[in-house]
Amino acid sequence: MRQSFESDIMRINPTGPIDRETGNFAGVFSRYEETGNHSKAADLSLQGQFGLWGRQHKLLIGADWRESNAHQWMYSLDQVLYPGMVGLDNFDTLNGIDPTILYPWYLWPV
Repeated sequence: MRQSFESDIMRINPTGPIDRETGNFAGVFSRYEETGNHSKAADLSLQGQFGLWGRQHKLLIGADWRESNAHQWMYSLDQVLYPGMVGLDNFDTLNGIDPTILYPWYLWPV
C-alpha cells in the first residue's frame, strides 16, 4: 500500500474576544504551512492446518512493515491585517489577501 499527500495552506485566523460595539476580533494570527506525508506499507500472512502427533494444528504466521516520512513546515507572514480589522460581518475582507512569507516559525523534522 502507498499513500502520499502534500498540502500548502495560507491561514489567517481572527483571534481573541469580539468587541461588542464594532463586532471586530481583538487580534489576527496568520501563517503559511506546508505539510505532507509519504507512506509505504506491506502486510504478509500465511495460515493453514497440518497434522502432527495424531492431532490437527492451526498455524498463523504474519509480518508487517511500514515506512512513513512526514513533514510540517510553518512560516510567519508579514502583517497585512491588524487588530480590529476583521469582524463578524466582514470576513469578505480576507479574500484576495496575499501576505509575504517572512521566516520559518516551526519546522518538523528539522
